[in-house]
Amino acid sequence: MVDQQRGFREYYVKGDVAGHSGGHDWKVGADGVFSNVNEKLHYVVTDLQQFDPGTAAHFAFSGTGYERDQALFAQDEVHLGTWNVAGRLRFDHYKLELDETAWSPRIGISKYFDAAGVLVHASYDRIFETPAIENLLLASSPQVQAVGDSILRFPVAPARANFYEIGASKAFAAVLSLDVNVYKRQFKNFPDDDVLLDTGVSFPIALAHATVRGAEAKLQLRSFHRTSGFLSYTNQSGTAQGPITGGLLLGSEAVAPISAADSFSISQDQRNTATARANYQVNKRFWAGAGATYASGLPTDLSASDVNYASLLAQYGPQVVGKVNFARGRVRPSFALNFSAGWQLYVRENKSVSVQAQVANVLDRVNVINFEGLFSGTAIAPGRGVSVQIRSAF
Repeated sequence: MVDQQRGFREYYVKGDVAGHSGGHDWKVGADGVFSNVNEKLHYVVTDLQQFDPGTAAHFAFSGTGYERDQALFAQDEVHLGTWNVAGRLRFDHYKLELDETAWSPRIGISKYFDAAGVLVHASYDRIFETPAIENLLLASSPQVQAVGDSILRFPVAPARANFYEIGASKAFAAVLSLDVNVYKRQFKNFPDDDVLLDTGVSFPIALAHATVRGAEAKLQLRSFHRTSGFLSYTNQSGTAQGPITGGLLLGSEAVAPISAADSFSISQDQRNTATARANYQVNKRFWAGAGATYASGLPTDLSASDVNYASLLAQYGPQVVGKVNFARGRVRPSFALNFSAGWQLYVRENKSVSVQAQVANVLDRVNVINFEGLFSGTAIAPGRGVSVQIRSAF
């Protein structure tokens, strides 16, 4: 049994100055985020046989912290006929459990080819990503040593990454557009999350290196005979390289941690993802739509050779276990169909009242997102659900 309370109070400030000169659009500025964080957690284990020897039967934690994120930036965009060049330089300072800084440049180039009606673009972006704040104090505290006999703790450093992208866009007859992109992302201190003793309590970790590659395409229909919609597809792969450079390792993970020789799939390694959506404007006030999503399945840390089916069936049930392909080491594909509709009840000048209803996962299909993932544990998508929203603007 786990009881957890987390909260934070955040203050944000930003200022910038922008201008235009010749073919240049420039901007300089600064921003800052200041957060007061507090975390409390208490757990009681009712059956110690389910955990590693030496696991504490109960544990309590309380902590506070002060996160500081400040940044300075300068950017310029130059228009040269059918060419467009954009550059940016950003300086970041982060302080919570660690105190780190980073310079992050970005360059983007695009060209429009009139004869073909195609816009081609390429970009490079240096990324500085701070750790997730969720349970970071818990994972970084010496108090967590009391959870068990085998504990390893490493401070979670911000991720640093290089993003590369090239793509093209084309419009057809002013109502249809196609966007295609190919990308590669290389990470140092790749951010992920792990779970505490098979509970729903997650905390950030970092892996030495990771690479994500992918290609995506989106076909969009703008309003055409009252109909609009889009179809998108992404093919993506992701692998990480050990060791773990930040976070909390418990039990067997601490006794035999991931080494520098270990390479494995990560939660971004979903090879095929497709989404479709169509809306129809029945009249000025009423619209209806339908959407569908498909995902080919994320990797799982269990293989056919080390599966205890009886234990898994007792814990999750046949509906969930049946959604895992242990021979491939992946969750089986998921699919969800959604319906929605909206009605504008009242409109006058700048005042309006509207209602929107949605039925999610209409087929009430059991969709498993993660199953016994290396760090992410098990997650199941919600079943059929109905929601109604009333919106008012004035």
